[in-house]
Amino acid sequence: HGHGPSLSLSPSLNSLPPSLSVVRRLPALCLSPPPPLSRFPLSHFLSRQKSQPAMALPRRRHHLLNLLRRPFSTCPRKEKLLGSSPPSSPSSPSSLSSSSPPGPPELPLVGSIPWLFPWNGDPSVSMLEVYRGNYDRYMSEGAGIYHMGLPGLGEGSSGRVYVIADPREYLQVIQNEGKFPSGILEALWPLSERLKRQEQTTNIFERGEGWKRERSFIQRNLLAPDVAKGYIPGIVEAARLASRGAGDWGDQFNIFTARASFDLFNAAFFGKLARTADAKNSQADPRDMQFCDNVLRGFDLMVPILLSPSEKFIIDTLGLSTSRFDKFCDFFNRAQDRVTEMIDDFMRSRERGELQDWEKTSYCFSTLDYYEKECSDMNLEDIKTLFFGLLTAAVDTTSGVINWILVHLALNPEVQDKLYAEMETQNFDIAKILLQRKEEVPYLHAIMRESHRLSPTIQVSLMKNIDASIRLSGFYIPTGSKVLLDTYSMSNDPAIVPRPEEFLPERFLPDAVESRKGTRSEIIDHPLCSGPFSAGARKCPGSRVANYEILTMISTLVTDWKITLDDPSIKCFKDVKYHYGTVCHPKPMPRLKLSPRT
Repeated sequence: HGHGPSLSLSPSLNSLPPSLSVVRRLPALCLSPPPPLSRFPLSHFLSRQKSQPAMALPRRRHHLLNLLRRPFSTCPRKEKLLGSSPPSSPSSPSSLSSSSPPGPPELPLVGSIPWLFPWNGDPSVSMLEVYRGNYDRYMSEGAGIYHMGLPGLGEGSSGRVYVIADPREYLQVIQNEGKFPSGILEALWPLSERLKRQEQTTNIFERGEGWKRERSFIQRNLLAPDVAKGYIPGIVEAARLASRGAGDWGDQFNIFTARASFDLFNAAFFGKLARTADAKNSQADPRDMQFCDNVLRGFDLMVPILLSPSEKFIIDTLGLSTSRFDKFCDFFNRAQDRVTEMIDDFMRSRERGELQDWEKTSYCFSTLDYYEKECSDMNLEDIKTLFFGLLTAAVDTTSGVINWILVHLALNPEVQDKLYAEMETQNFDIAKILLQRKEEVPYLHAIMRESHRLSPTIQVSLMKNIDASIRLSGFYIPTGSKVLLDTYSMSNDPAIVPRPEEFLPERFLPDAVESRKGTRSEIIDHPLCSGPFSAGARKCPGSRVANYEILTMISTLVTDWKITLDDPSIKCFKDVKYHYGTVCHPKPMPRLKLSPRT
């Protein structure tokens, strides 16, 4: 009916086994598009007013929904969330509260979706409000934890997840995740499903010895500090070339940042200068530009597919497809074809002895050399798939962080001026700035930290399954449960952070951090709140290089340009709309005006 993805009859429903013959007798299901998650019949009971909390309902509809709700669990009154009490330790079920943490209702297949998203709601543009609304409701009631059903993401028929906001307590989750820890990648089932349909194998989305082997392989030449520092010269040069054309992008600056992110990681990965971000540069390969576009368009579809109960059932259970999933696969198939071409070209040049000096110190060169000499338990095709994952993540996650920082700098010219002054004290030597301790360029790092607090690209940067039952906020959480850490809502709670809606990097300068010690507000300085790249054994393997890229690109742009908003519709940060693909981007990206500094 024109709403949501249409169903692709591939394979044909007539070929379904007799055990699923009931589906063959439902032509309406086959020929009509599956209803999007926001149009589940119960959702018409919800308010359409976005200004209301996520769970707010008009009074006249209360009695209708109450007929369908199971009662909310009540929780004993406890010390206010994020108080001074230390995290609790694992306990036996008999010593724990027998009641369930509070949370919205859950139903099989659809979870809490009808209650979380308003009529016509879209999870890709309202996820932040959902988490903040739940935090305001359940945490204010005294509970330090709540549950909700997110099919495709959580566990069981309703997709249950548990959400806490105290990073100190989340350490207990990390300590009880077992020998093979879980992570966000496991939840991204559309990515793993695409690979299965391409008959490609990878364990990076799983847990076990296979994951450990592949993870150790890809991080070998990325995470170590000395190794990552070796990529800095290429990253700095790629940023210089990208910045040269930054003033030409206007209201398409999100495309610029995606291509710049590709250029910077490409310099580390292949030791080559792709130059795709300089729109006027004729040396750039059009195939590289198309790669960036395909990655962005593919990731834009991720969360809508991920949280769609109907698509999860059609794709994962029935083994069929939807028009939206077909588009998703097409974008990533084309992107992967380009990565395969780049790797094959690199290997041919390597065999012919035609690589330049930077290419010989690149990640690809070192990793392939290790594979050929020492790694007998990997095959080349699997390695190419892993390389593809690194390159796509580098485009999306890094550009998202850069986009938000640029929006904040444009909205706060006084912050930008202070950053420029700090760059000036370092003679605008970007490589030197990256190699210095944070204390020597504190404002640059404070800007990055404050941007993550106010506009995280990944609101829930930690998502793990527990290997043993534990106690969280006095509630028994059973073995195998998925527990999320929501630091965004806590970091924007006015009871913890004064004037949380303002962009104030000064709050993360060393003196301010020191003054918070011993107070309730010191929790925002916890290491698990510091960035979007997760933590522990499943921390993003390219996080160190990505941080170098972000710091380099921001420093270079502020050195070269004065950045202002050229969008009369945006008066403050709250006017900036966003979209949640795999990470959260400002979308549409506000139009920026870049004026040369010299």
